[in-house]
Amino acid sequence: MRSKGVHDDHILGGVIEATQALTGVEIRRACVDKGYRGHNAPKPVRVMISYLPRPA
Repeated sequence: MRSKGVHDDHILGGVIEATQALTGVEIRRACVDKGYRGHNAPKPVRVMISYLPRPA
């Protein structure tokens, strides 16, 4: 559970580091939703933002 006012884009770096430490596998790509704004992603992780096309 995270504290109020902390958004996902501010915790991505910590989550990636913790996951790498837990699994022993280097994360090279992260998939995020469209609300992600690019804060705190460790380099050289490639962050891919999901895209849902709008109906015509």
